[in-house]
Amino acid sequence: MIIKDFCEIVDYSADVDNKDKIIHIEELLLQKVIRQLKRNNVRCYKKEGYNKDGYIKEIIKKPNMTNGKIYELLVYDWLTEAYIDFGIQYPVEAKDCLKKNDYDADGFFEEGGTVFEIKRFGIGSNGYNVLRKKMQEYVDKDHQKYTVTIDGNKNLDTKTIEKELISQAKDLSEKLIKQGKYIQGKYIYEIQKYDITLIATPNTKYNMSIEHSHVDYTRWAQENELYFFRKASQFSINKPHMLICPFTPQDILFDTNDVSTLYQAFRYLSRRMFMKLINDDRLLNTIDGKAKEHIPLKIVAKKLSAVMFIDISRDSTYEDCRCWLYLNPNADYPIPNYFVNKFRLLGAYVDDFAYDTY
Repeated sequence: MIIKDFCEIVDYSADVDNKDKIIHIEELLLQKVIRQLKRNNVRCYKKEGYNKDGYIKEIIKKPNMTNGKIYELLVYDWLTEAYIDFGIQYPVEAKDCLKKNDYDADGFFEEGGTVFEIKRFGIGSNGYNVLRKKMQEYVDKDHQKYTVTIDGNKNLDTKTIEKELISQAKDLSEKLIKQGKYIQGKYIYEIQKYDITLIATPNTKYNMSIEHSHVDYTRWAQENELYFFRKASQFSINKPHMLICPFTPQDILFDTNDVSTLYQAFRYLSRRMFMKLINDDRLLNTIDGKAKEHIPLKIVAKKLSAVMFIDISRDSTYEDCRCWLYLNPNADYPIPNYFVNKFRLLGAYVDDFAYDTY
């Protein structure tokens, strides 16, 4: 029924019965996407208004959870359901941000005077999954009776996973089979540089392939301290700027049922950005090619006012508010406390690092 409702909105011409083979979006999330697409009261700062057709076309192109536009709609739905007033497609001129050109921010909270950008949060997890799937494809060509798994360190930063591992998936799959140790029917290949182990396990009805992973949250935060700065040119320079980071359990490496673990992991990452990078002399344009020249990270780090993480995989209640908001105590433009209180009243975890600025 949900697939049928979605197809009616996007006006699919093909047979509706086959859409579940094409649309790979969890039913609850698809319901929220539909709800947001059906809304007629979306406030948009663009002259042409809310471009619902644009979102629909983007979803049709990629109807699965790798599509950032789906996360964007899910955040808008979350904010609307929480009665947080906002407008979308907020125009930001180059003189008001760190970017060389003008751009449209994902949204603006007029009450808090805060520009916000939505960035799907998925440090590491998706990268490791992509690496494993690509290696599996190469292994399947010649060794269809083996399943590939990746054990060990899961602290690597996204750029390393993409540039040095995923790009070498074919070569790594060949090394796994041809150069790996053959132990008890398994091929095992260690990459000491990254402290990970590739394993090819034979597929039998008596055999199960289980990944053993270790995440050190402090090291994970250290490895990924620049994660949010690859698009930091969007940061506003004369208004509070917030990053909203939606995620699902499939997007991250932690146990999402353990709210204490989530709180601590997000805190480690935010603290490094807010406390350490304010002393970093590296230039932003070496990390973000769209940034203006000669701007050091120690300046940029003060332009990020807050980071909010939202678990959009299930409905939020006050007793189970899957929202974590971290405020930058060194921000040039802090988010007003009266606006932060709106999230506190929802039950969100709010941390202002009040006793960490030493």
